[in-house]
Amino acid sequence: MRLQRIRRAFPWRTAALLAVLLCTPVLAFAAWLIWEIEPLQNYYLLDYWQCSKAAEKVGSATEIRWLMKTAQGRKSQPAIPSDVTTGKAGNLSLHLSSAAIKSGWIGLEKSAPTWSIPAN
Repeated sequence: MRLQRIRRAFPWRTAALLAVLLCTPVLAFAAWLIWEIEPLQNYYLLDYWQCSKAAEKVGSATEIRWLMKTAQGRKSQPAIPSDVTTGKAGNLSLHLSSAAIKSGWIGLEKSAPTWSIPAN
């Protein structure tokens, strides 16, 4: 009986409207991340953000692990946007593009950590 009164008294339409209004920006941001950001940019997005935050503090540094394309008998090189596509490969959310595979590259790996120290 008491639960029925609460259900009738609760403003369901207002709650639904607020939920839609609050969820729309989140969904728009998620769509932007999925459709507009290139896979390599998405890989470095958190590092970009951490570097900008580190720039606010004197003497701080940010660890960066570069994405490298690899092949046997060749020196690893930094991956460029045309070398990667979305997809799961090991612990990475990227894999080599067909153009990179045709060029003789066989895999992607993270480099050893390097440190970025912002100039103040």
